[in-house]
Amino acid sequence: GVLTVACSAPAPAAGAVRACGQAADRVALSRRADALALMPDPAFAKGIAAAVATFTTERRTAVKAMAKASTRPAQARAADALAGAYTRLAGRVADTPPGPQARAAHADLVARARDAATAYQAMASAARAGNAAAWAARRSAAAAAHTRVQQALTALARVGR
Repeated sequence: GVLTVACSAPAPAAGAVRACGQAADRVALSRRADALALMPDPAFAKGIAAAVATFTTERRTAVKAMAKASTRPAQARAADALAGAYTRLAGRVADTPPGPQARAAHADLVARARDAATAYQAMASAARAGNAAAWAARRSAAAAAHTRVQQALTALARVGR
């Protein structure tokens, strides 16, 4: 059979959720049963936080380079740097194993970061080709991909609350 214990409280009552979790931990399970933790895994949270902090620094540097880029080669280099930042974010997040509750949000973040990397690579290609129309379209696509990464980060953060 399945036993489900859920703890819920308004945000200011986080102590109530913690107390409920402690009570749920005292439920006796048979040897063949698996229990899922009610609270987020601190190691997972620490790994994701480190990945996001590194990404934020890398992205900020690349965005500054993009803002200063006045030639196609400089634009291509900046877009490549942005693609690299998203690729590394995807890799770092993928290397941080989630618990069962975070698997879907974790996989979505990895996929969205990879999509953003691809979008910035396309932007770099358009810059190298000197195709202004393609550059504008790819730039718009990259901005949308960045928004989806931010949404995926927000969704993953919600799992940890």
